[in-house]
Amino acid sequence: MRKEIKWKRKRSLYMVFIRYLLRFCVLTVILAAGTLIVYTVLVNTGILRLPTYEQSRIEEAADKIQQEGDEATLIPDSCRFGVYNPDGNFLYGTFEGNERQEGWERWKNGDTGAFYNIFYRSIKKDDGNLVIVRYEMIAKFSNPILRKIFPNAEFLILFIALLLFLTQMALTARNFGIYLKKRLDILTEIAAKVGQEDLDFEREYSDIREVDDVLGALFKMKKALQRSLKEQWKSRMQKQEQIAALAHDIKTPLTIIRGNAELMQETESIEEIREWDQEILDNAAELERYLEVLQETIRVSDWRKQTEEKQTDNPATNIGDKCVTEYPGMNLKSSGNRALEERFSTGPFLEEVRKKADALGRLKNLKIDCSFPLDEFMIRGRTGFREELIRAMGNILSNGVDYCPEGGMLQIHAEQLTTGKFLCIAVTDSGSGFSEEALRHGTEQFYQADKSRTGKKHYGMGLYIARSVLEENGGMLELRNSREGGGEVRIYVPCLTTF
Repeated sequence: MRKEIKWKRKRSLYMVFIRYLLRFCVLTVILAAGTLIVYTVLVNTGILRLPTYEQSRIEEAADKIQQEGDEATLIPDSCRFGVYNPDGNFLYGTFEGNERQEGWERWKNGDTGAFYNIFYRSIKKDDGNLVIVRYEMIAKFSNPILRKIFPNAEFLILFIALLLFLTQMALTARNFGIYLKKRLDILTEIAAKVGQEDLDFEREYSDIREVDDVLGALFKMKKALQRSLKEQWKSRMQKQEQIAALAHDIKTPLTIIRGNAELMQETESIEEIREWDQEILDNAAELERYLEVLQETIRVSDWRKQTEEKQTDNPATNIGDKCVTEYPGMNLKSSGNRALEERFSTGPFLEEVRKKADALGRLKNLKIDCSFPLDEFMIRGRTGFREELIRAMGNILSNGVDYCPEGGMLQIHAEQLTTGKFLCIAVTDSGSGFSEEALRHGTEQFYQADKSRTGKKHYGMGLYIARSVLEENGGMLELRNSREGGGEVRIYVPCLTTF
């Protein structure tokens, strides 16, 4: 951080602009005066002829030309002329081409002016012939070579003056921009720090009043952000405590289930029982994996430190992002490393859903009614979507089983929508249905307020995880109540009609 400077004298941006504007005006006046001085010097030294030079010389030589003087010597070399007889025939002179006829026509019509300071002067000689002189009312160089290169000296001088004026204007704007940039760089630096949540900086000051006011506002924003981040950290710790409590509650029944299942597998010989035991073991192992992820998430105690170490840009080096890569539903945030598309068939997927429903339904002696489409087509989503969707369906099925009464019914209906773009799976239980509040908030994280169904304690994560998995892959989840009064969870999964 730069050394803190408290400016005693502050100027408004308006006064700074006025100062540069006055400087620009003074330089413009100096430039105009310099141009006038240079013009005067060139005229006085004979390098430049005044605009009236040709006209004056012609008027001075008019009498001599009338008395049969030599036009070529009396008329300035920068002028053109032509001598005509009374019939209008061109006799001699410096007129060329159409200029000869134009000169005579202008005299006949009494036209003495032309475009851009070009004039005509007629002189009638004593012998009856007519002299028509063409001259220009502009400044010209006395030197024939310079006059040939720069026919209009006024234009050259004005062009140089304009070029100097534009250069001066550009330099003034550049200097003003540099002055402001030096002051605004402080704002850019502080804004970047705030954007990176690096709030370890002191109050900065500026000699421009408006910039200093913005710096003061940014410092106040820093204080407000510090308070906000403190509250966010507190909220995050509360969520971690909830996860820790969930992990503790899972571990106790998990130990009992796994121990009994291992004993039953060692002693029982009935094949059906062994199959059930294997399902228990498989689900127990899956729960253990979830538990490991939860424990790893709890150990990530300082997310801000990871940001400072620039590990968040690399998901492979971040323990928290491991939850996204391996178990996306546990830490629901977008993962850019899973953008590749995955496709899988509906047949094996729905059969796995049916098996999971049967296994869950046996716990409460439920009747499982499955209705699946005969045609087989493809489900599409990001890489790892099949595993995520199986977990999501497990959460939905578990939710339905929990809310079914003993010996009730759980219906699973799957169909391809008429649009052909989505597979709709509806899980309907025979419980008391969702309350109005649950219909609005049931898929929100940590929602636990629905007391209209069973009194079982839930942690408000199952439907939230399922919804997040679906939305991340272009699908949707909705809650409703069936006509019979039970709760119904519908999901819409993107699919393809062809392989």
